[in-house]
Amino acid sequence: MNIEDLIQDIRDQLDEPPSDYLTQDTILTWLNTAQLIIAKKAKCVKDSTTITTVADQAEYEIADMLGVDAAVFYDSDTSTHPLKGISWAKAQEKGLVGETGTPYYYVDWPAGSTRNLHLLPAPSADDYEVVVHYYRKAQALVCAEDADGYPEDDAINVDPEVPDEYMVTLVTWCKHKLLRKQEDPDYRNVRADFYEEIEMMIEGEAMKHTDHDNEFDASFYGGAY
Repeated sequence: MNIEDLIQDIRDQLDEPPSDYLTQDTILTWLNTAQLIIAKKAKCVKDSTTITTVADQAEYEIADMLGVDAAVFYDSDTSTHPLKGISWAKAQEKGLVGETGTPYYYVDWPAGSTRNLHLLPAPSADDYEVVVHYYRKAQALVCAEDADGYPEDDAINVDPEVPDEYMVTLVTWCKHKLLRKQEDPDYRNVRADFYEEIEMMIEGEAMKHTDHDNEFDASFYGGAY
């Protein structure tokens, strides 16, 4: 669903036309908060990137990363191996922190509101490549509005990145926020519904993956698994 249709659907369901009481900017703020919560809990906004190593550098920043799904180390055109995710405590226990060599492990480490990637041991040479498949924050939603405060098609608009099945959940969050704005105590129940909807989606995805375990596509991980 595009952002214009989503905002109009929210206004229809809340029965709130544009006004100073409920501006489009307010709805966008609510939606961006909801997207962030969904992306963190459901890990449903996925991306990939290639990191080029720097000798003796262990930490690499990946914009808006919330966690690593998989990482593959390429030390030549023909030699690759998957990296194993471990905790920082385990890395220290193994004596990997501060060491250099060929990376075999990674830690995704908190960096403010996101996480960075630590390769362990730190790579001993420049210009190796690491392909990282990761979960990230959704892009902030943007929507132009017309003179009456309604959504308007515009080149700068940014649509939701969470999957379409979460559109209902985004609306639920906005219902909760409006009730809270109105000082209606039922906002607590609607907020609980929001989190319950996310958990139901997560459980549904887990069942889907379990059903398709035998159809795993190694190409997603560079063919290294």
